[in-house]
Amino acid sequence: MIVKVRKLREISIIILLLVIIIIIKQHLHLLLSQFESKSNLKTIGRMIYDAVVIGAGLSGIYALDQILTNKPNAKILVLEATNQIGGRLRTIDGNDFGATWCWPQNDEIVMKLIREFDIQCTSPSATQILVDPFQEEQVRLRGGTHQLVANLANKWKNKFELLLNHPVYRISRIQNMENEIQSKSKDNIVTIYADEEKNQQYLAKHVVIAIPPKICAKKIEFYPNLPNNVSQALNNTDTWMEKASKVFYEFSRPFWREYNANFSMQLSGWFLFDASFDLDGRYILCAFNTGHGDSSTSEKVDLNKIFGPFVHKFLIKSSRHDWSKNKWVNADYCPNNEVVTKSNMCRIGIHPILRNAVASSIHFASTETEYENGHMEGALRSGFRVANEICKMLNCERKTN
Repeated sequence: MIVKVRKLREISIIILLLVIIIIIKQHLHLLLSQFESKSNLKTIGRMIYDAVVIGAGLSGIYALDQILTNKPNAKILVLEATNQIGGRLRTIDGNDFGATWCWPQNDEIVMKLIREFDIQCTSPSATQILVDPFQEEQVRLRGGTHQLVANLANKWKNKFELLLNHPVYRISRIQNMENEIQSKSKDNIVTIYADEEKNQQYLAKHVVIAIPPKICAKKIEFYPNLPNNVSQALNNTDTWMEKASKVFYEFSRPFWREYNANFSMQLSGWFLFDASFDLDGRYILCAFNTGHGDSSTSEKVDLNKIFGPFVHKFLIKSSRHDWSKNKWVNADYCPNNEVVTKSNMCRIGIHPILRNAVASSIHFASTETEYENGHMEGALRSGFRVANEICKMLNCERKTN
């Protein structure tokens, strides 16, 4: 009997010890996590960016260019959701799948960049020739429009940080754990959360949201919530190119010019036109579907019906890009849904509230925010606008140009 009692006591003591060990481990884990949290906060706190730019398209990169032009020592981080810069300026094998044309008499900033980077311009006519852009109503950029973004980024390549594949999912203006940092700075510090799996956090005085407004509304949470009129404007702004598609057909010779020297035609919602590079000995037809009105990107261009079956004798290759299948452009994108809804494309540039900063720290920049919407010039003007706002608050010495 005594032996049983002793065994029971021993078992009870062992159980009690195990419970104590578990409790100690839990408390240690809590203390360690709190310590790590404070340590991480201090690590982050060592770098407060003057500006974090969300989106490495034309708007975002030009905002970066203008801030650094006026404040060369500014600390700037660019966070891009995809694996490349450029946004809707996408040039592949010389073909522009996004923005293509510019209008020299109106596109002041585009022309400034063309001069700065010594970019050649060609005529819009089928038989491509080099031209003085200021003598033309409409021109293309030889080498594609993506070089505008590439040249701007390369210009400052050692002056800013760029992180690809870093989609932003939350922006917080709530100062809780950051109070220690906030108390040491006269600026309102914003916390930007990116790459949800890794939970990366970055601190900044200003945030430039250089992505389409509707994508911003769908992909990014704000704490506290944005003002109602700003949220409504974001949700009610269409995205340029959101339902558009382009197909480029390259041929061994421009046989269509035998029918019409300035060939172009409308076909089931598609606009088919001569996009050749005669200077490079390349002969190309482009089929462009805007994705709005009576068009449908699900329909295909049947070249046989237009030219006859012989067309394939001259076809070298074709390439296509559907912006409707890009989740960072089309807010309605669903990978399991092949039906592409049409876009009215009429609710762009109509919300001036998006041209105002929120709490003097959150700035919206994209072609959709400007009166010059849907053009490269609109994207550039939005970048110029937010850079000007930020430079005034950063007390830059020079004005943006």
